Amino acid sequence: MDRLPSVIRVIEFSEAAFGTSGARRPAYPNGGNMIHEKKYIGDGCYVVFDGYSITLTTENGGSVTNTIVMEPGVFLELLAYVEAIRAESRS
Repeated sequence: MDRLPSVIRVIEFSEAAFGTSGARRPAYPNGGNMIHEKKYIGDGCYVVFDGYSITLTTENGGSVTNTIVMEPGVFLELLAYVEAIRAESRS
């Protein structure tokens, strides 16, 4: 299953929410910082967006074993990396 189109939608959302400078701006039109529920994305990995940063955790049946908190600038760099891979695969 090709998930790259959904990654592109996330890139567009992130750029709208954070801008290219990574400066914090409200992620929602009403200016709120809605916290999303943690979502399982596979291989023991979970993700949650708090309106500012994206947090990835790995868990082994309930206990968090690793945590990565990506501020907007770091998240945008990760998405740029994914986009570069996507562009390379089109060549």
